[in-house]
Amino acid sequence: MTVRIFGSISEQQMEQVDASASEQNISRSKWLQQAIEAYLQDGNAHDSVASSAEVMQLRSEIEQYKSMMKQSEQQILFLQGHVSQLAAKMPALPGPAEDHKHWWKFW
Repeated sequence: MTVRIFGSISEQQMEQVDASASEQNISRSKWLQQAIEAYLQDGNAHDSVASSAEVMQLRSEIEQYKSMMKQSEQQILFLQGHVSQLAAKMPALPGPAEDHKHWWKFW
């Protein structure tokens, strides 16, 4: 016997369900059926759905951080090159001038 169930979920959750279902090459209803069966069997279906969404979010954040790291490394290399060019152009600084006091100057 098959029973239809209706419910409301957010658009973001729907996109996550669709993405997961397309990765597994199954329909949305089949994905939901499997999620409900898994939840009823071991009670962890909610956690696995949430964790897969969290994994996708974390992967996205990792890619953003990798991009930021690469950009920062490029900026550091540029600045190091620029500093070395400026250092090469600067004349050598003279040493500290010694103030010689003659024997008649006491202060």
